[in-house]
Amino acid sequence: MLRLAMIMLLTAMSAAQAAKSSQPQTSQVQTTPAPRPAASPTAPASGQIPDNQPVITIHGVCPPTAPAAAKTAAKKATPATSASCVTVVTRAQLDKLIGLLNQSNMTVTPQIRRQFATNYVELLTYAAAAEKAGVDDAKFAELMRYTRVRTLASFYRFLLQEQYSKPPEKDIESHYNANKSKYEEVKLSRLFVPAKNTAAQDKDDWEKKAAQLATDLHDRAAKGEDMEKLQKEAYTTLGLTIAPPSTNFGERRRGGLPQPQEQELFALKPGEVSKVDQQAAGYTIYKVESHDFMPLDKVKDEIAREIGRANLDAKNKEINAGIHVDLSENYFGPATPPPSMVPPNTPARVTPPPSAAPHAPTPASSPAPAQPAASPAAPKH
Repeated sequence: MLRLAMIMLLTAMSAAQAAKSSQPQTSQVQTTPAPRPAASPTAPASGQIPDNQPVITIHGVCPPTAPAAAKTAAKKATPATSASCVTVVTRAQLDKLIGLLNQSNMTVTPQIRRQFATNYVELLTYAAAAEKAGVDDAKFAELMRYTRVRTLASFYRFLLQEQYSKPPEKDIESHYNANKSKYEEVKLSRLFVPAKNTAAQDKDDWEKKAAQLATDLHDRAAKGEDMEKLQKEAYTTLGLTIAPPSTNFGERRRGGLPQPQEQELFALKPGEVSKVDQQAAGYTIYKVESHDFMPLDKVKDEIAREIGRANLDAKNKEINAGIHVDLSENYFGPATPPPSMVPPNTPARVTPPPSAAPHAPTPASSPAPAQPAASPAAPKH
């Protein structure tokens, strides 16, 4: 039943989106449902509606009854007529139901509420008709048993995810202090000297000049000269008319750079420069401007997610630790490996030999210039 009701809610949301795209847009109150199942997920469509006020009144449908009560009522000689029955759903009851079903915390608009209510009325109508007809056979009982097991397992998984999604503040702080090296970061400046210029008349001479210039600028940067000034001088000395790239390379934390480069840069002190990194596109020199640790507030959410995943994994392992399953091969047949994604008779892929062309620069290196001396693209954070 829970799965069917969730489908109803999703259907209502889809229908509302379709209606919204085909009609002029009107002002609607949109509220986000509360994540806890027992909480009321939405605000009223208009005004303040009390929790006990009816929002759905179904005339001609008797209220749902417990199974035992339904059997007793079915045996009565003069059961209540449909015309005398009224089923009432209050705002609190409907909000609670939608909150239970809306586990993904999607926005529920008044239009979606209305569509869900329409579907819910249809369910109640047919459920009342089924009770009146005495539908309570062994097949239905077995289906309800399986549905209860599936729903209970699904709901418990949801509760576990909710439980571990917000670890205690003290756990977050302890994790931060115990793993502080993970949150170490350096602020870098970068000096780039192009290595090639296809527009140069004497390419060999130009490339030798660029190589020597990179060495000279490295030594001057190591002595404390301004990196921005050196970057502009590099392009002017090489006769390049395009604007030089900015030397601001931003902050980089551990794990965000290639390992050899990371080891070198994090070993440097503020004010020190790296060795000249030669790539096909050019020469790169880094300067460490500052060396610090990211504050706890900046990585708090990241740590909470990491702790939550670890705790949830541990709980799942605990639940399954003592479980052992024997499946009858006489009934199920022998176990078979999962089907291969490679179609049969597919020829083996032959890896081509390495190209004689220079290797492309790594993500943290400067790419080849688009013009005679293009600016290197900054790697992604």
